[in-house]
This record gives sequence, C-alpha cells and structure tokens, in this order.
Amino acid sequence: MNKMKLEGDQKQLALHFYNEGKKATEKKILTLTSNLKDNHQKAPEILNIFMVILMEFIYLLDASMINSINNIIKTISTKLELEEITFDSIIELTRVRSKNIKELELPIVYKIIGISNPTVNPKMIKKVARNLRKTYHPDALINKGLPQEMLVFGTQLSQAFNSIYENHIKKL
Repeated sequence: MNKMKLEGDQKQLALHFYNEGKKATEKKILTLTSNLKDNHQKAPEILNIFMVILMEFIYLLDASMINSINNIIKTISTKLELEEITFDSIIELTRVRSKNIKELELPIVYKIIGISNPTVNPKMIKKVARNLRKTYHPDALINKGLPQEMLVFGTQLSQAFNSIYENHIKKL
C-alpha cells in the first residue's frame, strides 16, 4: 500500500480487501481471478503486473508460508491463462528483484525475458527484449488501463527490461 501511495479511503479499501482475502476460500479466489481475467483479457500485461504484485507480496511472507501457497499461485496463473514461460519469467524477475541486473548471468536474463532456447538468433532475442521495453513502458500501460496506483509496479518492470536490454541484450 505504501509502494502504491494509497491514502485515506483507498488505503482503507485495500486493507478491507486484504483482510477479506485472508479469509477467502480457494473457490472465491478463483472466481475473483476469473473476473480479473475477463476484465483485462485484451491487456495481458496488466494481468502480468497483477502476478508481479502477488509474487512480491508472497516474497514478504515467511518461507514456510510461501511453500503452502505455491499451488494456489500456480492455479491463479493457470486461471489467468499465463503461459508457463511468462509465469516462470515473473517468478525469476521477482526472485532477483534485489540483485543488480548488470550482474545477472545470461541464462537468468533469458529466463526473465522469456527466452527458453538461448541458441535463438541474437536478432530475435533483441526483438523480444525491445518488445518487452515497449509493452511495459508506463505510457503504454496507462493506455491499456493500468490504474495509476499500480503504475509503480509497471515502471519497475519497464526499468528492469530497459536495464536488461542495455546491459545484456544490446551487446549481442
């Protein structure tokens, strides 16, 4: 909530939904996930940002809790129809979020940008990376309907993809 700079009524509403979420059954969570997917079907990057926010929240939890909710996270990902490579990319990006992107090894960089075969033509890798930079640019996300409060997460993704491109992919 602090990261999204929520205040007043927005913060109270977020707290309400947070508390409701803690009590929610798996069925209710999956219904809400389905509604989210239906509302943002034409903007999968917003669904990806939702998963990034969810993963960041999970990484704040105690390690024992993370293991107990891995299945529900994978189920949510499936319900949102995220491709496995996109889900793996989000997990990897969230996992390395505190590391300096310049220091990442190429296999991790490829995983983050969704390249499963590192022997792909360097031109194709550059194209994929440039597309990610465009897709997650804050202006593009706002045009797709990303709420202002969530823009901080979109901006983080944009900065990460820009850094990956500048420090790893551009040199290929």
